Amino acid sequence: MKGLVAAVLLLPALAAGQTPPPPPPYVEATTIGSETKGAPSPGAQLPYIENRPVGQPSAPTPPLPQIEPRPAAAQAPAATSAPPPLPLAPAPAAIAPVPVPVVDTPPSGPAPDAQPMEAPLGAQEQPVLAPVPPPMSEPPTQFVKGELTSLGVDRLITKRSRVVVSAGYNHMDQTEYLLVHPQVGLKLGDFALGVGVPLNIEIFSSAYPKDPKPGENHIAQFQHAGDIRKADWDEPGDYARILTYLTYGNKEDHLYIDIGKQHASSIGHGSLMRRYNGNIDVDRYRGGAQFDAYNDYAGVEFMTNDVVMWEVMGALAFVKPLSLFLDHWFAKSLSLGVSAALDRSAPTRMKFMDEPACPVSNACARANVPMVDDRNRLMTETGLAVLGGIDLEAKIVKTESVDIKPFLDYSRFVATGIEGAQPGGAFTVGVLGRFNLGKDPTHAFRLVGELRFIQDGYRPGYFDTFYEIDKALMMGTGGVQAGSGGVPLTKLQATVGDATRAPAPGGTGYYIEASYGVRDAIGLTLALEGTTASAAKDFVAHFELPVLTWLQLFGTLYVRGFEDFGTIVAFDEHAVAFAGVRLKPLPILFLNLRAYKSFQLDAYKGATGPLGTLQFENSVGYAGDIGFGWEF
Repeated sequence: MKGLVAAVLLLPALAAGQTPPPPPPYVEATTIGSETKGAPSPGAQLPYIENRPVGQPSAPTPPLPQIEPRPAAAQAPAATSAPPPLPLAPAPAAIAPVPVPVVDTPPSGPAPDAQPMEAPLGAQEQPVLAPVPPPMSEPPTQFVKGELTSLGVDRLITKRSRVVVSAGYNHMDQTEYLLVHPQVGLKLGDFALGVGVPLNIEIFSSAYPKDPKPGENHIAQFQHAGDIRKADWDEPGDYARILTYLTYGNKEDHLYIDIGKQHASSIGHGSLMRRYNGNIDVDRYRGGAQFDAYNDYAGVEFMTNDVVMWEVMGALAFVKPLSLFLDHWFAKSLSLGVSAALDRSAPTRMKFMDEPACPVSNACARANVPMVDDRNRLMTETGLAVLGGIDLEAKIVKTESVDIKPFLDYSRFVATGIEGAQPGGAFTVGVLGRFNLGKDPTHAFRLVGELRFIQDGYRPGYFDTFYEIDKALMMGTGGVQAGSGGVPLTKLQATVGDATRAPAPGGTGYYIEASYGVRDAIGLTLALEGTTASAAKDFVAHFELPVLTWLQLFGTLYVRGFEDFGTIVAFDEHAVAFAGVRLKPLPILFLNLRAYKSFQLDAYKGATGPLGTLQFENSVGYAGDIGFGWEF
């Protein structure tokens, strides 16, 4: 009987022509009856065997289990040598009922040293689905930092690949011009290049000639109609305006380059130079350059106001000493920096015309009339002015959405070029906070707060937005009434003093700045600064919307030296403003509008000398043009 049971169990394998697996271990019946359970031999695990009672028909054979073929990589290695089959035992004298095996589900995975199971005859292979890999995590969003706006621009510049020729109307300096401006731009990722030749062709002038000929004592009218505006191309640096921009990256990126009509330039935290603008004077053009580079260990910043003349320059070098030994974000943020800024030709005092002879000795007061050169520019004595500083900063919070960095600065004058000067310095405690909200787009916020302790003879952020106006005449007037005979002061004189004047008083100062932006979409900046030494304060507001394909706009308002917040919107002599709008009604048609209120020197020349107030006054201009071309 035992042999018959083994033969029945081996029939499927024999029919398939396969080598039969080893027979099950020897089973010894322990009881005889309607239910018989086998006692497994030691070390063996047998399926449950149920005997059919005598006289009952055979139970239907259960369907064979569907066995999925294992992937090749998941199959157990075949046994090196299969054990020989056990010999069949002789049949007993009495024939016992044939047991029908009920096979339980085998345990998962083959037993050690067991051969892989073969699919029974007639079984169909079921497809095996490939394992689904776990979902990949999204790449981290780059943290938005650096300047969030283009504060400091005086006109709308579109950095796109384009070929455009525009023509229109330009009013400036009491003169009407025909504006013709061919432009070409290229944008490749972080790299952008733009060139153009803006030409102002005079139509009509209601101003008196700035360099009159004998007998010319009337307005110019159509006298110079058809001439290209002389002040646009009368200095070597003016030809740099052909390069509108060449940029790579953004401020505070690992690599940043900006050459051309400058945005506002800052060095470090702004203690020496904050938002310097080389083109605040409508009669002067300066094509500047900025370069920043840094990594986890060190970095540099450099700027110049003019790539032709190289007059004003600033630089910063810093190291991160702990990052050489530690791979922690705090170690990579702790930096020690040294900075410097200078003006190679800083005005130290005004030059005045010779005084006329006085009929009575010592009875005539000096007129102190400033001199101007052949281009109607103020003439001054100059010297080398140098400022230096050190700073320390470290991040105290750094997450995916928050970055907070306190800093300490000390800056002071190193050289002034003025005999008897009393230069000072300032110590600044500040904090820079950067915050990101959301993804696609990321809303970025930037907050700056500074508390300053200022010595006599120093002005924090000495090279500021209005430096090119103030350097020859402090606050545009030199602190005197036109024609009063008073001695106008340069900014350097008014700050550090000289042998006969005390320096500017110190005190406690503050600076607050808040910016919001979505990169290349929208930007807003507000800033306020002042000191306890004076009630005068400075304020700036800037808004830009550069994202829409059919509309871009910006507006900037500077108000300096005001005492009452109610006068911020008065738009008086304390205010300077720039605004621009660009419309694209058709793919090949562009409409540009621009308006500004800036500074221009009121200087003319007569037969006996300069005329006018010889001070900087507000100059209002506006322009509009239509461009034809293609952007891509």
